[in-house]
Amino acid sequence: MVNYVQIKSRPLNTRLFASLCNELGSEHQGLLFPTEVRWLSQGNVLSRLYELRDEVRLFLMEHGSQLADHLTDPDWLTRLAYLSCIFDRLNGLNLSLQGENTSIMSLNDNICAFKRKVESRWTAQIEMGRIDMVPELEEFIEENDRSVNSVKKYITTHLQALLEHVNKYFPEEIRLDKITIHCNDRKSSVIRHGGRTG
Repeated sequence: MVNYVQIKSRPLNTRLFASLCNELGSEHQGLLFPTEVRWLSQGNVLSRLYELRDEVRLFLMEHGSQLADHLTDPDWLTRLAYLSCIFDRLNGLNLSLQGENTSIMSLNDNICAFKRKVESRWTAQIEMGRIDMVPELEEFIEENDRSVNSVKKYITTHLQALLEHVNKYFPEEIRLDKITIHCNDRKSSVIRHGGRTG
């Protein structure tokens, strides 16, 4: 969808879409391109697509693209709203893992806190029908008179897969050359080979 509207070989589409956004008074004048270099951009692309969904739908309909059908499908839009939110949370985690004043302990604490949110808080809230942790989805469901039950299974399945993926790259116990770092309830703990240090 993004490539159809913003493809570099079709600059006319980009100008026409910018003109449409301008006429409709949109905050943004175009979609973002995903880049191969930074995965953060994937979340930004989803967020911008969600924000400009009505403009993109109009543009695609004017050009006779069948992709416009997705933007009239409430189930597809509900998933887009959810993914926009969850990628925003992943971007936040990624940014918390960068910077000059970080230590392996604080980085591990951030990862452990994110995993606890996904495993305990978010999954439990979704199963109870609460979606306040994903505001775009909550707003979309309210505006379109949808039920959380229509996406509950999709979201819980996705959160479980996300947690498995995060655990694959950041296991509960990290063994380094001289120490082992554990992810426990609140803070990381370190065990030196031969004794506990904190």
